[in-house]
Amino acid sequence: LFRWATRQHIHCIGMFQETPTSLSLRRKWDNYQLSKALNHSGVDWVGALGVDQCETLASRGVLRDKLIPWDWPPSNRVDTFDAKQLRSPLNPIQLIYVGPILTTRGIGDLLIAAAQLKAQGWNIHINLVGQGDIRRFEIQTKQLQLNHVEFIQNIPEHSLVHLIRQADVFVMPSRHESLENSNTILNHCLQAHTPIVASDHPILADSLKHKVNAMIFPAGNTRALTQRIDQLLTNPETYAQLSAASQTNWQSLQLPVHWISLIDHWLQGTAPAQQWLQQYSLTAPIY
Repeated sequence: LFRWATRQHIHCIGMFQETPTSLSLRRKWDNYQLSKALNHSGVDWVGALGVDQCETLASRGVLRDKLIPWDWPPSNRVDTFDAKQLRSPLNPIQLIYVGPILTTRGIGDLLIAAAQLKAQGWNIHINLVGQGDIRRFEIQTKQLQLNHVEFIQNIPEHSLVHLIRQADVFVMPSRHESLENSNTILNHCLQAHTPIVASDHPILADSLKHKVNAMIFPAGNTRALTQRIDQLLTNPETYAQLSAASQTNWQSLQLPVHWISLIDHWLQGTAPAQQWLQQYSLTAPIY
């Protein structure tokens, strides 16, 4: 498509929501061909969802000064909801995970931690939202004798933040080998003010700090994950502090460019619009 456009002297832009994660020989060749097409002067800009996706494209050869990180306009603002307080321990504890249902995302670790919490006397309910190897984890759920695990494969985008809001704890247990890209999901969680328990995955390190705006545990360490959830659920002050910190954290993660503003400024074609786009390329100091 890009080659056809440039051969016809039609200027265009690329807008990527996801970038390929496979690093097979065939994919490496495809990445090379794609980056070569995107670097053509007829492709004015290349936008990608979030800074991480832009960095991935840059690592595969796309020119950094042509890349612009963009985001979706928020469906809810962080001030839509108030900060949360820890509920009575007499209520079932609601844990939620959102993302691919895969071993590398720590789903098995989360289920083991839930079983350990159950053994400690907690009444644990879990919502796992996403698609993936669901059958595998349904079997593990039965083996661990967890009775309240719900797999939700599809949910409307506007309903997701409300589901996260209903939960007591949002868990991000990804292992280091996972190609993490959770900025959109993290935004939803921060909007809902639901406290976060997350692994020390390098991608999350800039956004989440232990006992500042999340509880952090060593990735793959189920005992540490259990302890972090237990600490959060037994310390109302920490729980309230992390929930309140969501507002500042959400504001710090907002990107200045939404997908529609990128397209709109490009279509204007004026010098001021061009300058606006240039100031938000991946080479800008704000990133």
